[in-house]
Amino acid sequence: SGHGIDFSDTVDNTGSTSELFDDYEEGAWTPVPNLGTFSTSTAKYIKIGNVVTFQIYGSVSGGITSTDGYSLTLPIAVAQYGTCAINSNTGAGSHPVGQIDTANVLRPKDTSNNPFNGTDMTGHMILCSGSYLTS
Repeated sequence: SGHGIDFSDTVDNTGSTSELFDDYEEGAWTPVPNLGTFSTSTAKYIKIGNVVTFQIYGSVSGGITSTDGYSLTLPIAVAQYGTCAINSNTGAGSHPVGQIDTANVLRPKDTSNNPFNGTDMTGHMILCSGSYLTS
């Protein structure tokens, strides 16, 4: 009746709360950095139900001198914390992870969970794919 696809006639796991597929969205957005400039090559997302999957690719610049933790905005509000894999050239042998938090941002961190600050990120590329839950 125009309100989604109802899968309630299918055999499933008992205890499910909904079998109505009623939300699909895809698009692009411009990630906004908290420091300096982020030149976006790609920033795309797909939202299916309450799961958002995204990809970001771009470079960090702007003569950042701050040692504050670096972050980029995400396309849709975050309901639960999450992580994503980041491939970046932020130092020799460094492979940061991305912490996704309910402030609706992606925060690059090192493998010991220490945030990359603005000066760590200046002049580097970020390629990140991840997913998180929204409300």
